[in-house]
Amino acid sequence: MSNVIGQQLCKVDMEGEELIIPTRYQVEKIIGRGSYGLVCSTRDRVTGKNVALKKNIDIFPRIVSNRTVIKKTRSILTQKRILRELKVLMHLNHPNIVSLKEVIAPISFNDFGDVYFVTDLMEADMRAILSSNQGLSDQHIKYFVYQMLSALAHMHSADILHRDLKPENVLLNADCELRICDFGLSRGVDFEQDPTMSTNYVQTRWYRAPELLLDHATVTKEIDVWSVGCIFGELYGRKVLFQGTSTPNQLMRIIKVLGKPTPADIKGSRSGVEFVNNLSAPENNSESSLWAKRMFPGANPLGLDLLNKMLQFNPDKRITAEDALKHPYFSDLHDPTEVITASEKFDFSFEDTLDSTHAIKTECYNTVIQYCKSHQGRSSNGVLPSVASQNVPGSRGSTTEPQKTQRRSSISSSSSKRTTSPQRKSPANKNRRPSNGGYFDSTSVAKQTLY
Repeated sequence: MSNVIGQQLCKVDMEGEELIIPTRYQVEKIIGRGSYGLVCSTRDRVTGKNVALKKNIDIFPRIVSNRTVIKKTRSILTQKRILRELKVLMHLNHPNIVSLKEVIAPISFNDFGDVYFVTDLMEADMRAILSSNQGLSDQHIKYFVYQMLSALAHMHSADILHRDLKPENVLLNADCELRICDFGLSRGVDFEQDPTMSTNYVQTRWYRAPELLLDHATVTKEIDVWSVGCIFGELYGRKVLFQGTSTPNQLMRIIKVLGKPTPADIKGSRSGVEFVNNLSAPENNSESSLWAKRMFPGANPLGLDLLNKMLQFNPDKRITAEDALKHPYFSDLHDPTEVITASEKFDFSFEDTLDSTHAIKTECYNTVIQYCKSHQGRSSNGVLPSVASQNVPGSRGSTTEPQKTQRRSSISSSSSKRTTSPQRKSPANKNRRPSNGGYFDSTSVAKQTLY
């Protein structure tokens, strides 16, 4: 059995779930399940390294020869989310963003129902770390936040907003390497023409910026900075910073901590602005980090200053990811020559005409084939098939030609139980290590959830 690019495939049963994958992969175990599918720890027999094999289950309907649809399928929103994540991962190239190592081609267009990604295998997510007894020094926290901001700066340089940053979408290895994942809710904004979003319901409520909670029509890239700021505060306090039970309660919790914003600092709909203006709370001094000092009295003052700048109620006053990297808190980590800017903006316009399951499936199939063409060369018969070559009605070519990029090789799952203190893996590393030999012990935390 082979797929459309000539790869030999095999069937693997994992706890009742059938995987149809290239023979180069040896599936070891399921390490996570989620609403869209599952993730397996997998051995790549060619490279000898461990990778994460993600199966997105029953995304598209399978079709038999008489055009009868078989197997259940997902909603159009879910189908777009999978396609969007695929295209975004193909575009981004940064050491702090999960890298796409392979997209497994299907047997045929009609049989294309599941979507398989192969990505970096990481040891845990940030939620597992925060929920554990693992001790974190200021140097650990600093290194984690720096890596998140580095990834943000790269995304934002491509006009990509993640929109779903939370500890579950931040992955870690025992050597403190960090990567951001899950770009299914990402969006692009043309900030010169139309800085609006198609929906304001983004992110787990606890990490959502005030302007989104207040239904503001205009957004900035700093919605992601707010989310990282919430994670930053959670690293200091080891509990959710603003754990609201509803949108009004979330706003009240934010204002209780930060203080009531001035009318000029409230960005939202008319009803949202009225809601905040009617709240009874002490006024916020946006230039002061006293709230952070009161909440985290033993924390690094420079870190608290940055935290305050990241959690400004007014997005216009909130620090950008690029400027945050230059903050004195990161003086022992930051090297401006190592900031990686995207080579071009990401174009989300491919979604504009995708108004049916067939159109989305066709676009996703063509994208997979184009990716394989860029990364694997020709198939065994010298020709890579397209949807058109299979005589599928209504097919069209991929609107976005995937970039051929070189990824940094993955770091396989560490076998050591203790690792050295976090340090910057770069020529500019100043070897600033945590005091008293701090380390991240991967055995003290639960393994990662689905990513």
